Amino acid sequence: MHNTLCRRGASRAAALSAAEVFLRLALASLIFLSAASLLLAQQDSTVQWKSALQALEQRLAENPASSPSALENWRADADALRSSLASFAASHPDLQVSIPAPLGTTSDANALKTHFDALQAAVDQLIRQTPGNPFNLGVVSVNVIASGVSPKPVADGIDQSQIRDLNITNVAKALDQLNGVSIQHIANNRNEAGILVRGFTTRGQVPFYLDGIPISVPYDGFVDFNRYLTSDIAEVQVTRGYSSPLMGPNALGGAINLVTREPAKLFEGEALIGTSSGDGLLSALHLGSRWHHFFFQGGLDWSQIDYVPLSGDFQVHQYTALPDIIMTDHLNHSGYRDEKFSGRVGWTPKGQDEYVLSYANQKGNKSVPLYQGPNTAAAFRSFWEWPYWDFASYNLHTNTGIGEASSIKFRAFYNQYRNDINMYSNDTYAVMNTTNAEQSMYDEHTDGGSTEFTTHLIPRNTVSGSFFFKDDTHKEHGIYPARAPFPLLLPNLVDEDQQSSIGLQDVIAITERLRVTAGFNADHFNGIQGQSYNTALTGLLPFTCLASPANTSFSGCTGTFGPTILKSRRPTRLRTAAPHFSPLPIAPASPCSRIFIPRANWPASRIPIFSRSTAAIGTPATRKHWERKHSRRSSSSAAISATPSSPSMSPIPASQPGQQPSAPCPKSVTSAAKWQTSAAKCIKASSSRSAPRPSHASRSPEATAF
Repeated sequence: MHNTLCRRGASRAAALSAAEVFLRLALASLIFLSAASLLLAQQDSTVQWKSALQALEQRLAENPASSPSALENWRADADALRSSLASFAASHPDLQVSIPAPLGTTSDANALKTHFDALQAAVDQLIRQTPGNPFNLGVVSVNVIASGVSPKPVADGIDQSQIRDLNITNVAKALDQLNGVSIQHIANNRNEAGILVRGFTTRGQVPFYLDGIPISVPYDGFVDFNRYLTSDIAEVQVTRGYSSPLMGPNALGGAINLVTREPAKLFEGEALIGTSSGDGLLSALHLGSRWHHFFFQGGLDWSQIDYVPLSGDFQVHQYTALPDIIMTDHLNHSGYRDEKFSGRVGWTPKGQDEYVLSYANQKGNKSVPLYQGPNTAAAFRSFWEWPYWDFASYNLHTNTGIGEASSIKFRAFYNQYRNDINMYSNDTYAVMNTTNAEQSMYDEHTDGGSTEFTTHLIPRNTVSGSFFFKDDTHKEHGIYPARAPFPLLLPNLVDEDQQSSIGLQDVIAITERLRVTAGFNADHFNGIQGQSYNTALTGLLPFTCLASPANTSFSGCTGTFGPTILKSRRPTRLRTAAPHFSPLPIAPASPCSRIFIPRANWPASRIPIFSRSTAAIGTPATRKHWERKHSRRSSSSAAISATPSSPSMSPIPASQPGQQPSAPCPKSVTSAAKWQTSAAKCIKASSSRSAPRPSHASRSPEATAF
């Protein structure tokens, strides 16, 4: 049987080979024609230039001309920066940049200051004219050293040019390219991608930032990195282990920061479109403009896939517990869609002063694949879909210079997270006629701000101080169509807590080549309100604890903690389920142990339609890199495919007598009022093939690290 299926897969691969060759030739031709009119891809170096200038300026205040050795070291670093600028300008003849002449052998303090000003002017000219310039106010500084290059054991990153060379479409895949960083597939019922940094999770141990703004779902701390697209990202930054105390709380194992792009020319435009196996569609449109004291930009991104194709040699099974699903070589319920709208306006009145208002709105939906391994008698309890997974962000970044040696930054933000899970009763994904069938709706938001002051007034010291504050609010309610009074509408549950942090940091220049960073931070957590449902799901109860076992206040037993932050709440939507494949977003490693995707599958490829500042991507070389990277994982995936079902998945008991079944209900209902008006339709009797699962309401509270 196995050989027959593999032969069928091989025949399908042969049938598609001609189409695959034609498609690759067409794509290669389009890429070649597009690349002929585009600028060459180049790695953005603005952060390194800025860091080098900062180091030179700091040492300039120490009067290096008074010491021959200090003067020689300063001249060497200044010449290295000048050579880097000259090399970049020579490779981009269309840029208009004034590169200063080399510094003379005999120089006084005035000559050094004049040379530094010329270098600074050249850097500013290149930043204004360089495509893909990162949003500098969104950059989080980790350390300051003379060369301006972050030490590899501490910090790492991947920029836009590398992202495009590898055809990476989401942040999870970008982070997977970095050493010490791995994807945590949160598979059971969620189909999410978390991130581990040296084993530390993003749930309370490695904070995630977008342009320095903290991103984290208030309820359980999960962040689905598959949902964040990369077309507008200038750089993905990761610190491992040590993180600056200025960044805020919970940076136990490091930090992750996404830096978005900022326009650099009078007009910039970019349009991309592409496809992938699984009927995938990738597209993006970005426009921007920079004037003397003003800039604006806007973008639209779209990514979707209908299914994840399995290997042509994959053995397709049918399952006794899934009479309404016919399994094929398409991974079941593996589709998703993400769309993003973003905009930004900025005012740059003088010098380093900058005031930027940003907005982003991301909407998505996704399915959760069921087990598709060899155990045809596997039990299935969860039939989930996420009809919407939405994120909206409003934030303000400012930077104001104070004299020549100091500055103060300020960030304010409001982030909203809305999502819905439809928990159906059986594999029809249409009825909710068991007591556990529910539509669970979350509406959460995070708001707060941070400020950071930096000064170079003290010789040989860069002293910084920060303050961070964040308020998390979680709201939820649910609808149980098959529970009395049919439907049962859960009351609105509200949890709230606050976090604050202060940080101090001093970067001390011991010598011209040696820097020491000393820092301190203190974090504070305050639980404002905590609620849980009663057994009947008709009312709200406060938490109780050892310190107050008879607590009757929603603000009691919420706790105040120091650096280690815990949240005691109702358990998450994550449950234990039968093992199943955790699909990669575009094309997973094949479960077939003999052939790795022998059919016409390819990763996402995008072709620029028009561009003023981008390079062609989606080359055949990129696909070869992808195939080499993932082919090494095919053996481990085959081992996963042979895993038997979980022993805890015992047979489901029969339906209770007198249980009220429900008819097919809407897949996405966002308000109780709509459910009440259509309750009669949802209550009509219908046949049920599945029995009730363990109660969703019987889950006990747990302490979740966050």
